[in-house]
Amino acid sequence: MKISKKLMISNILINIIAMSILGLIISNTVGRYIEKDIEDDLMVENSLLIKMLFSTGFAEDITKSGKNYGLTKYLSDTLKSYNEISTEYMSSVIFDTKYKSKPLAVELKDSKDDLTENEITTIVKEDIKSVYTIVIDNKPYLAYNGYTEIKIDGIKYELLLTTLFPDKLGESIKSDIIKTLIITISIISLILIIVTSYNEKMITKPIKKLIYTTERIGEKDFDQIINLNTKDEFEILANAINKMSYSLKNQDIEQKKFYQNISHELKTPLTIISGYAQGVKNNVFENQDKILDTIVNECNNFKKQLENIIYLSKLDTINETYNFKDNSLNNLIIDSLEKVDSIIILNEINIIYNPSEDIIIKVDKEKILRALTNILSNCLKYTKDTIYVNTKKLDNEVEIQIYDNGNGFSEELLEKPFSGVVVGTKEGNGIGLSIIKKVIDTHNGSIRLENEKDYGAKYIIKLPI
Repeated sequence: MKISKKLMISNILINIIAMSILGLIISNTVGRYIEKDIEDDLMVENSLLIKMLFSTGFAEDITKSGKNYGLTKYLSDTLKSYNEISTEYMSSVIFDTKYKSKPLAVELKDSKDDLTENEITTIVKEDIKSVYTIVIDNKPYLAYNGYTEIKIDGIKYELLLTTLFPDKLGESIKSDIIKTLIITISIISLILIIVTSYNEKMITKPIKKLIYTTERIGEKDFDQIINLNTKDEFEILANAINKMSYSLKNQDIEQKKFYQNISHELKTPLTIISGYAQGVKNNVFENQDKILDTIVNECNNFKKQLENIIYLSKLDTINETYNFKDNSLNNLIIDSLEKVDSIIILNEINIIYNPSEDIIIKVDKEKILRALTNILSNCLKYTKDTIYVNTKKLDNEVEIQIYDNGNGFSEELLEKPFSGVVVGTKEGNGIGLSIIKKVIDTHNGSIRLENEKDYGAKYIIKLPI
């Protein structure tokens, strides 16, 4: 499944879950608020009805006006009058507390006026100051009981006033709110899906560019450039890939030059060997022993070049193992000098070795000796008569300096010392420097080349202790 579809599906699911949870929280909160509000309204309506309609002064005013009704008629008429100006959903029932078997007045706005015995019993038993539930004519109501005293024609009456509110109406209100919430959440979810779809395109568009370019780079099309102006991590990644592509392009060019150089170096001894062999076959040369010596020397040179190529190839593979052990730095320098001792003696080269205190370092002895021997061999090619070797201990590493008194490195070689493309003026193909660099890097060390003032080419190696 593509990442775009995964993003879309995951975002839709997250939105649905989040909105559902939000909807439940809001609906429960609103539902509780509505229930509390209805209960408060019941109590307020009950209190207002008692205060306004059943106060002693109000009843006496009615009596003084010559309207002598009788209790039941008076209460019924006043309930009707009050309900006309009160909320359209509230209903009322009034009992004489001495005679609770039958209500004195009933005003139910959406049901019958006659109450059954069970309904009456439920009301008069609720002698507490809290809202309760009652079913009248198979319709649920929320109810609240209040008490008051009135005096009519000099007679005092103690009355129970019950205020009722249809519970289905509360449920209907909550249902309407939930429907509104569902519609609102659906609209918000749709907007989120649209926004998510846009964001998904904003994410996948640069990814597609990155995929296309990396595939082209994989096919060695290093001229591909990613142009992203997203001001985020995608732009950083694109710039990193562009740098990688540029680096790979340069490496590819240098590698081709390196192989061309090696090819030329390998063809030279083969050409010489082939030419001399043809001459020997056709009896062109009088001193054939000298010619055969030349052929042998060229064969050895060819063999040496092949060994270097094979050795470098081994170093570049992950399967090549390194056997790190503690070794004396002074002993490593002496062993490497002994490996080129014959060349030193034959060419009458002076070796000036200034060792520091003996330092123990953990290295692969065979590979480090190979690197040091290659450096010494290069110095022996270009020195006039002296090679200097110095060692010293730094904070957490050891430094080895090897330099000669020759003409030094060329500027071109110093620019790209380990590319294998640029070589010295004498025999060689740059493989030796590549081997040196690979070995030192694998030991977590560093090497740099420079020209020593008043001397010649200088190699500076640092290895961790």
